[in-house]
Amino acid sequence: MSSERVEAQGIANILAAINKYASDIAANKVTSTTSVLPMTTAEELAVWERLDDVIMGGNSSSGLSPSEDIKGAVWTGDLIVEGGGFCGARTKSLNLDLSAYDGLQLRVKGDGQIFKFNIKTTDQEDVPESTYQTTFDTSSDGNWTTVRIPWHNFVPVTRAQSDPTGEPLDPSKISKLGLVLSRFEFNKLPNPSYKPGPFQLFIEGGIQAYKAPRPAVVSISSAGVERNAIIGNDTAARKKDIPIVQLNPGGMLNHKYDAECAIRASGLPYTVIRCTGLDGKDIEGPALLEADQGDIISGEVSRDEAADAVLAAVSNPEATCKTFELRRCRAADAQGKTMTDKLFNRLFLKLALDRNRWRVGLPPFPRAVPPPPPPSEESTREILKDPRVQAARAQAQQQQQEENGRIGKQQQENGNGQQQDDGAGQEQKQKELVNSNV
Repeated sequence: MSSERVEAQGIANILAAINKYASDIAANKVTSTTSVLPMTTAEELAVWERLDDVIMGGNSSSGLSPSEDIKGAVWTGDLIVEGGGFCGARTKSLNLDLSAYDGLQLRVKGDGQIFKFNIKTTDQEDVPESTYQTTFDTSSDGNWTTVRIPWHNFVPVTRAQSDPTGEPLDPSKISKLGLVLSRFEFNKLPNPSYKPGPFQLFIEGGIQAYKAPRPAVVSISSAGVERNAIIGNDTAARKKDIPIVQLNPGGMLNHKYDAECAIRASGLPYTVIRCTGLDGKDIEGPALLEADQGDIISGEVSRDEAADAVLAAVSNPEATCKTFELRRCRAADAQGKTMTDKLFNRLFLKLALDRNRWRVGLPPFPRAVPPPPPPSEESTREILKDPRVQAARAQAQQQQQEENGRIGKQQQENGNGQQQDDGAGQEQKQKELVNSNV
């Protein structure tokens, strides 16, 4: 079956089927919110308590009250540095299970200062000075700002110091929520935008929990597809590129790129993972993975590692609407280490949304182009003399010999003693290895 039928036509059919028959998946395109703690009336604000620096001998003061338009609350206070230097407000015990959501959302208006948001879990109820903490910005021009704080932003803090050994926040065990304005951020380092004296923070409606879209489609593509589209019919540029771009057997890279374009244009949330040299039999031991965008890296990744990346992307909103290349990290200190959920989350966070590529120094995606004419027999022979191709072929032959030996031994043990000719399979595996590894 041709790559055009599998990649371009096959992916297009899958996308059409999702939109037609899986309306629940297709509808998961926008972030949804649920009210967690309304803050519009005095009765709703009664759950909040003052937690200013007077508890340690300071002189700051603050309080929450309904806003004049009765559409939210306003936290006002006077931050006095001498003797303390912070204002705070914390709820009574709420006992919330928000594990079905990705984080908290607030609609706020301030004066450009950086505020803190605290969460205390049920496990911390009897542990003084232990909390989870993050920060959020406000606009200096007095405009309203929608703040989304994912759970992974919350840092475990003990006695005003971040705890690198602390467990990640468990959103199923939320006990108390808190607001803080302090002259410090983390670890007694200064808050770069605090202002001593009077302050106001307007909060519209209250505090919400949000759930972001997950990828409805996670597609495995190939490194080289973007540079192949850019090259087009430029024969001179193609000769300078890696062997797989020079060969582009059957227009494979064009058809893979057509599939990518269809995914990105489908309106569905997605992730496209472009594997570098896809192999696995000669890769020994785990290693950390790294990703980049713009189709400028090469390398290798095992099939198992690619599968791990797919599984991580399916459940992680930070992977949504991103296209990236994936490879094993070659650094010595990356060897022997296994990717965790936290590491995959960091990998995805470092990547730009496809719609923002040009805002982070990446070019826009090139337009899809038809496959170029196949290389001549003479050119093909020259390309296949490339040391990378030769190494891939030798590797394929060795792997096939090992596989044949394993099968023969198994047949002998089973009393069969008959080995079938696997020449066609060997040839196919060589082609696959050349196409994927180089």
